[in-house]
Amino acid sequence: MKILFLGDRKSDNTKTWLSNLKNQISTTEIKVISKDNDDLNKNFFLKIFYFFMFLQRTKQTIKTFDPDILIAYRTTSYGFLGSLTGFHPFVVAQQGQSDLSLNKGFKRFILSKLRKLCLKKADLIHVWSLHQKKSVLKNNIPEQKILLKPRGINLDIFSFNGSRDLKENHIIITRSLYPEYNHLKLIRVIEDLISINCNFKLSIVGKGPQKDNIIKIINDLKLNDNIILHGSLSQVEVSNLLKKSKIYVSLNVIEGLSASLIEAMACGCVPIVADIPGNSIINNKLNGFRVDVNDVKEISCIMNEILIEDEKRLKIIAENKKIVNEQFDSKKNLKIFTDNYKKLIDNYRNA
Repeated sequence: MKILFLGDRKSDNTKTWLSNLKNQISTTEIKVISKDNDDLNKNFFLKIFYFFMFLQRTKQTIKTFDPDILIAYRTTSYGFLGSLTGFHPFVVAQQGQSDLSLNKGFKRFILSKLRKLCLKKADLIHVWSLHQKKSVLKNNIPEQKILLKPRGINLDIFSFNGSRDLKENHIIITRSLYPEYNHLKLIRVIEDLISINCNFKLSIVGKGPQKDNIIKIINDLKLNDNIILHGSLSQVEVSNLLKKSKIYVSLNVIEGLSASLIEAMACGCVPIVADIPGNSIINNKLNGFRVDVNDVKEISCIMNEILIEDEKRLKIIAENKKIVNEQFDSKKNLKIFTDNYKKLIDNYRNA
């Protein structure tokens, strides 16, 4: 199977997805086309120019590479571009609730039109969770075109064996250092938590433009003894940190089902996440906690409760291990993906 993939080759999501696809079908040949990130900083008219240049480059690659299937990540960017190539079978994956969450006003209106066009031209639409599926259906898309199945995670890396009877109190966040992930709010929570329990460490894993702001606030609040910045780590290194942690926290309020949340659940962390549709995998107080991200006091109290009450923590861990094993094994889920790809390819060949 020859796959032409349109997406950001530097993205962890893209890397993981493609790696899993190659492992699923050893004979798969995958070619990735990415936009030059420098183009994103150009003015509006230059962006339009570079878009059409990239479209021509993609069409030329289709001619020379001769793929069996075209897959694009995000409906409003690579997905829309893929829809303009006219190539089939064409598969698009939606990120977040609708790929529109960070945009407002006229830009959101325009992107919603591009998204609708992309969805209508796609032969198959990947969504990772039920609220994403509902968002797609609002565009009058036939339900049979939608594949509701998360990519899953690598359980050979993200899993634990034996006891989770941890002696040290570690908390972890594994989100990139961008404003939407609310690291600065989390630091305020940590400041409050110290007032009731100073015996813990917070590990911040990732890189991004908020790094300098985060370091400044940590220094200003004198939290250096409680917060550690690790930078970008490999999957194995992230897994090892997760296994040492009692709590995983993410205060992002705009996205769909997060792979980092599933990885944390698989490694035995109790999740504390924003109360949004994308986190519906968390049944509040049963297998984690969904919180108002602006309620600093509530979040710090929940953290303290988890750190000191091992019995409750271990019950949540057992429930999440079952959920992850049943629903998020990437080997099982990618088999479903590739079976659908093969069916699409056969349908177009035999048409």
